[in-house]
Amino acid sequence: MAVGRVLFGSVILSFLLSLFGPLPVKYLSGNGLCYFSCTPLRFDSSVSSLDVITDHKQVNSTRRLGRHLGFRLRGMGYLGSRVSYHHNSTSSFQLIRLIKSGDVSLNPGPTAIQVVIGNRHSTNGNFAYAAGNRALPCLRNLDNITVAKRQQVLEYIKNDTQQLLLCVLKARSLRNKSATFVDLVCDSKADLFAVSETWLTDNDTAILSEITPQGYNLHHCPRSDRRGGGTALIFKESVNVEKVSVAGKGSFEASEWLVNPAATTRLRVVIVYRPPYSVKHPVSTSTFITEFSDYLESLVMSSEPLLILGDFSIHMDLPDDSDCRNMSDLLVSMGLKQHVLQPTHELGHTLDLIITCISDNIIAGRPYTGELFSDHFPVFCQLKPERPQVVVKHLKFRKIKSIDRDQFSEAICSSRLCLEPPDDLDTLVNCYNETLRSVLDIYAPVLTSDIIVRPRAP
Repeated sequence: MAVGRVLFGSVILSFLLSLFGPLPVKYLSGNGLCYFSCTPLRFDSSVSSLDVITDHKQVNSTRRLGRHLGFRLRGMGYLGSRVSYHHNSTSSFQLIRLIKSGDVSLNPGPTAIQVVIGNRHSTNGNFAYAAGNRALPCLRNLDNITVAKRQQVLEYIKNDTQQLLLCVLKARSLRNKSATFVDLVCDSKADLFAVSETWLTDNDTAILSEITPQGYNLHHCPRSDRRGGGTALIFKESVNVEKVSVAGKGSFEASEWLVNPAATTRLRVVIVYRPPYSVKHPVSTSTFITEFSDYLESLVMSSEPLLILGDFSIHMDLPDDSDCRNMSDLLVSMGLKQHVLQPTHELGHTLDLIITCISDNIIAGRPYTGELFSDHFPVFCQLKPERPQVVVKHLKFRKIKSIDRDQFSEAICSSRLCLEPPDDLDTLVNCYNETLRSVLDIYAPVLTSDIIVRPRAP
């Protein structure tokens, strides 16, 4: 019975092929025209639309007759049929027909990058302003970004090697940038590194050892209530640093240090990190201005020269912005001055600041940015206090490899230790030590050398 049905179907299929011709493999689907065959897709300009429509009708009538006879035929659709594809072969798509349609062109791309100033959210293209932010969004391009090459930065640093060199850095996690950070330390040879947003914890002993080059020490203050954040101070071993306090406000975090680069110089360094407005940190800029003002009231009364460093997440390059005006008014009212004028963020804004008292004349040169480290540039600045004296280590060593083994062995064999060894154990041990020491002093005397401690290259 089954064989009969197969034979009957074969006869019917042969009759259809002879009546309608071979099944066309081209048809219309939607707005696209596709050809299917055992070869890759190709473009055939000789086929007219009328032939395609006629063949399309023939296909439909043939399919209806096939379904009536019990055959299962696949439905049509755009790229609904599988195109045979073999390795080391090529396939092509009919891009020529898309181009000839007349409504296809290259994407021109954005002409400017839209930077939203202040703490705002964007919903369906409409900006919803948070409390305390009244500035309008503006368009800013990237033409005002200045990227300093490494050689240019190093030449600037080497202008005066007697002055203290400071680096302000927004790390955005030192955990995954340990090699890059050590490279920055060894290249710049700065004396102080004020780092914000370290993402370090108290349990990161291995990472702390990895990011601390030889000749430097590291003190850090991790964030305790949640992940991220944190500040750190990396300094040369010749600089004396004392931790004063850690301030954890609702809108910012700060760590305070007393730095003694020289015997007669003492600085009060404050590292500040203010997280930007976000869903996880919904604190407006006005709240930060209020809390930072309360924090400065006791800080500006310090007897030591004051140095406030860090990422404040305020666009100080936009004088018309309300946040910038409020921050500038606060600094002026406290007798403080902000020295960074270059863009410190990859989008061209000035977010990392170096603030000092107007009466403290401790800034020796114009702050300068280096190569991009994270989404921020490191900011270098030379201070008027002199650099500390280099650390000199006094080493004692023997040239063991230069010993003549034959003469050394003969000297030991002719000594009292081998000829007349003592019977008492304590006396034997002392004789052993004195004999070897005296023979070593003859054939490999103790030498001394002074070396300067420098950070080891990564």
